[in-house]
Amino acid sequence: MLTIKDNKGQLLPEQKDRLAKVSVAAICDGLEKLGLVNGNALPGTFSNLGKSEQTVVGLATTVYAPEGSSLPLHLAMFTHSEGRILIVATDNYKESAYLGDIQTLIASKKQCQGIIIDGYVRDAATLEESDLPVYCRGIVPNRPNKKEVGGINVDITIGEVGIKNGDIICADKDGVVIIPQEILEEAIIASEEKEQVDLERRNKAENFDYMNAKNLNAYSSIMTKDLQEYIKHMK
Repeated sequence: MLTIKDNKGQLLPEQKDRLAKVSVAAICDGLEKLGLVNGNALPGTFSNLGKSEQTVVGLATTVYAPEGSSLPLHLAMFTHSEGRILIVATDNYKESAYLGDIQTLIASKKQCQGIIIDGYVRDAATLEESDLPVYCRGIVPNRPNKKEVGGINVDITIGEVGIKNGDIICADKDGVVIIPQEILEEAIIASEEKEQVDLERRNKAENFDYMNAKNLNAYSSIMTKDLQEYIKHMK
């Protein structure tokens, strides 16, 4: 028996635009500053098969698809995917693919914003040409089963990260982070601040006069604070 709940959560267009302008690395650092362990990042094995290289931002529709069953995911595509990102927990199932080219086409036509699967997919050549971002752990040719298990918009966990219906997902080439709905505005501000700090450091590093630097202290303007402290203790 599947447990199915309605989509919920809110992401204003202005909030989405602000998040799309910062990197996932900056968002992760901002969330860590707010006290979330490891910046609420999913495990580092996720990679995007789609063509999009921009930061993907959207509301989460959670999908629990255990025992290799793709039924909850395929149902969610038809009923809960419009304007949302489907994020799928599988209990780390590795024996078959949850998604292929036909399902990706359906999700795209239903105006799904992206799919993130804690598992495997197939039809990789076609998925690589898709405009729909598809993040997964890898590729296998085996097809899934259709057991009536799992649920849609139930609480899920991927790695050490708990994810709820209506949380905000941000993903790019660096990976995937989850912003809890209840701290969305604080997370946006913290992410923007970190992005600005990184930009300033990058500019300093680009314009630094490396050839005329006489010692390590001369590099202090482009060093992180922890590195500066370490160098101080080297003396």
